[in-house]
Amino acid sequence: MRTLKSNRLMPGASLAAMAALMVLQPQMARAQGYSGTGTVTLGSAQINNSVAGTTTVTVAANSPSTTINWLPSDTATGTTPVNFLPNGNIASYGVDGGITTGSYTVLNRIIPTDATRSVALNGTVNSTSNVNVWFYTPGGLLVGSTARFNVGGLLLSTSEVVGRSDGNLVSDSRQFSVAGTAGSQSAITIEAGAELRAESLNQSSYIVAVAPKIEQNGLISVRGSAALVAAESANFAIDSNGLFNISVTQGSTVTTGNAFSHTGQTGGPDAAPAGEFRRVYMVAVPKNDAITMMVESSGALGFATAGAANVEGNTIVLSAGHNIADTGKGDPIVADRAGTGNVNLTLGGTTYTSSLTANATGSLTVAGTLTGAGASRLSLSSASDVAVNASIFNESASSSLVLRADNDGNGMGTV
Repeated sequence: MRTLKSNRLMPGASLAAMAALMVLQPQMARAQGYSGTGTVTLGSAQINNSVAGTTTVTVAANSPSTTINWLPSDTATGTTPVNFLPNGNIASYGVDGGITTGSYTVLNRIIPTDATRSVALNGTVNSTSNVNVWFYTPGGLLVGSTARFNVGGLLLSTSEVVGRSDGNLVSDSRQFSVAGTAGSQSAITIEAGAELRAESLNQSSYIVAVAPKIEQNGLISVRGSAALVAAESANFAIDSNGLFNISVTQGSTVTTGNAFSHTGQTGGPDAAPAGEFRRVYMVAVPKNDAITMMVESSGALGFATAGAANVEGNTIVLSAGHNIADTGKGDPIVADRAGTGNVNLTLGGTTYTSSLTANATGSLTVAGTLTGAGASRLSLSSASDVAVNASIFNESASSSLVLRADNDGNGMGTV
């Protein structure tokens, strides 16, 4: 037997009160994408939450830089992450009028009531190919195992983005800066299962993560450059070829565990065609005391080898203690030492599908079999020792191997 619900009003309830309740009920049931309230503080954009489970941000065509301050609905204090984009929810970014040309950047500043709490992104973030989506929160960012990003470009940062005098987030020459809190222990953690993709703009695409502690256990795929930087503050510049210059102005003071660890997959869907570049930059810089950088055996680095790999166009750069100045000619690490402490780099057994350049201000240890695929080049150098504790390279027909110690000229290195 079907049970019928009564439409009669409760005793004492007015028609006006019931009408108000009926209006509110659909809004309560219809959760928005982001669990919070956004206010545009720079540029011009519309925030629309009318579709269930979705937040849509549409920037004005004349607003190349937009900043949105988000106040999460979760106002509690404590150590559990703020679930700002729940699993199954969607955040979508585009330009008014459906414009897909030009370059637009949207900075999402997520400021919890308790600023020490990390923020979790567990849902889907989409953008058109000309929109770069940036996230900043001071207490740490957790990209959950169910997260899916498909964007033109991406920045994840626990350091504040430094505003420019012209009001834009990125200069015309594609420069931007972040500045963190001294002594911060905040981390960006990308969980296994998470997928971060910026694959649509060839060498103009980028994925950048910067925090005192970086843990990359998921998938990062980019047709351009990926830069993971363990530091408090840094300056970034991306040239017309998609190559990075990275200057760390304040290093990491992380005291627990590795300042940088990688067990995931970082690279891209294809090799660079003639005249283009693909890069993976992984950088860890200490402020004063020694820190550690670990590329563990379960991971994979490099770009898919479509036909013959372009050795010069596809390069993985592991920089333990140095800034990056990449000209596309020779080894990309040509800049000066950053920070005063040493960085000890350990390479577990990892597959590299692009040429690898690794440089450490401290020791460099190979703890497992490094396997190269395609036309690969492996170059390892250290200011102290290069210690090989396992089979170092499974060479292909066109591979080469270079080992160097004492690259700072102190006469102490051994191989």
